[in-house]
Amino acid sequence: ANLHVTEMRRPCADAFFIVLVVAAVQHVFTQDDSSNSSRVPCCTSKQCKPKQRCVGSEIYCSIPLEVGLGFCLDGLADGEPAHNAHQCLSTNIVCGTCGSRASNGRNCSVDDDCSSGHCSIFVQASKSTVGVCGGQCSPHPRGFPVRFDSVRPLHVPRKLMNASPVQWYWKYSNVTEDSMAPLHVNKTHAMFKLRHFFKALHVRNASSSTGEVNAGISIHMWGINPRSLFSTAPLVFTAEKVHFMTHEGPWRTHSYDKHRKAYQMQQNSPKLKQLATLSKTARDRAIAAYVGSSGLAGQLSAAGIDEGLVDTVRNVTRKNMREADRAQADSSQKGGGPVPEFLDRLAEMQNMALSAKLAVASGAVPEKTDIDCLHIEETPGVVVTETDLIVPLRRQVIMFRGESTEFPLGRFALTTGTGMWE
Repeated sequence: ANLHVTEMRRPCADAFFIVLVVAAVQHVFTQDDSSNSSRVPCCTSKQCKPKQRCVGSEIYCSIPLEVGLGFCLDGLADGEPAHNAHQCLSTNIVCGTCGSRASNGRNCSVDDDCSSGHCSIFVQASKSTVGVCGGQCSPHPRGFPVRFDSVRPLHVPRKLMNASPVQWYWKYSNVTEDSMAPLHVNKTHAMFKLRHFFKALHVRNASSSTGEVNAGISIHMWGINPRSLFSTAPLVFTAEKVHFMTHEGPWRTHSYDKHRKAYQMQQNSPKLKQLATLSKTARDRAIAAYVGSSGLAGQLSAAGIDEGLVDTVRNVTRKNMREADRAQADSSQKGGGPVPEFLDRLAEMQNMALSAKLAVASGAVPEKTDIDCLHIEETPGVVVTETDLIVPLRRQVIMFRGESTEFPLGRFALTTGTGMWE
């Protein structure tokens, strides 16, 4: 649905996006208007004076720019009462208190209080409670609003399913019980060395949602996750590059066709190719600045994650962990615990991974390329030290996954669910 609606807007969206990027960058780097003359550029609040905060995105300050992407401003902090949003450092007010837009299930007064853009007003004691924070944020009937231009909402429709929309499988080789190895296991746990590259066969099965099934090679690294767009309690994450060698099912190639056409134009024009090469770095920085300063990164994350469903996943996972602990205590089972339903398809996923291995051995060219991430939330049984990630075997762990497909189609996807090691 994202891809379909976006491509309908494509003819005018590209030009509009370029104008917005330039405007965003100009707003950050120019100090010539009187209203901004006293603002001090910053990346973090530590660069500001006491009782000031850095207003703006801090995520992209690792980009080698000479100044920050935010400004030091006075104002009310999140949680403090305010009469209007202009008094707040977060530039947003919910039920008379400074703070970010509320997620589904939280109290609200008006639609602007909610990240979903929809405040359901309910009637209590035969009296409407609108205006006194008596509503509840809920999914928008037309879909989740994403504001690509920071103003006008583009509603992304959602569809409820009775099956898992996607399943993933990783198969590692050279697994050993040697405690000095980067990946080693015992009867109850698996241990991964942080900041070490791992290679695994990988399967992505989305047959129940998009009809796609892919298998290939994953190269990834585990690292400590200080903060995340996906979770308020991130623990560790992987930075991952995936080359899919086999593919089944339909997919769209609009992005590939568009870039192939642009590539051919560059090949036929040396000057155009030189211009594209020179502008590449500036373009990437401008896009990163716009995505950060406009809050688009957070909007895409919120559009792909339903907080109500996430809470359900958390509660079910914790319940299963408690039941697993009781089962292990009452029996001699070393691995312990119930096995989730997706283990029933383990043999099928293993066969798909084998087909990818054979394709690599035969020298096949990748059919699809992804840059992905996998985030593990704080879950009972998961331990992280300065050097290792230690996970329990046959136990559900809360996970978030982000997918950014580069070739042959352009796609950004977020998934919430559970995973386990066997």
